[in-house]
Amino acid sequence: MKYAYLKILLMFTLAALCRCDNKEDFIFDVDLLVSKPWGIPQVIEPGTGSIDLDAPTIFYEEGYVEIGPAKTDFWSLRSDRTIFLEQAQETWFIIDLSEERLYVEKNSFPDGTFIVKCIYYPFEP
Repeated sequence: MKYAYLKILLMFTLAALCRCDNKEDFIFDVDLLVSKPWGIPQVIEPGTGSIDLDAPTIFYEEGYVEIGPAKTDFWSLRSDRTIFLEQAQETWFIIDLSEERLYVEKNSFPDGTFIVKCIYYPFEP
């Protein structure tokens, strides 16, 4: 039981450390990612687990993301190409980001299981 408390404390500590602003290390223009509604992901390579096909997906500079009409999560930059969705426990490795597409590989966290490789295009209602 004492290890469970230690694990929880460690998770909160890691989450707090990852909230730091490493925007300058991100190799893509974050402004291309945030405040833009992205449409239904086009699956390029399916993996294991469920694929969320809700739309639009909108990342906000304040650190939260809306996925479809009913889901809200929190996101943070993890590395020069990776973002982390906290509640979904997913890392999104960004393969390409431009005005016209968001190409990502999603993996579960912390085990790294491959979920899907997909492309998001701007949302068109």
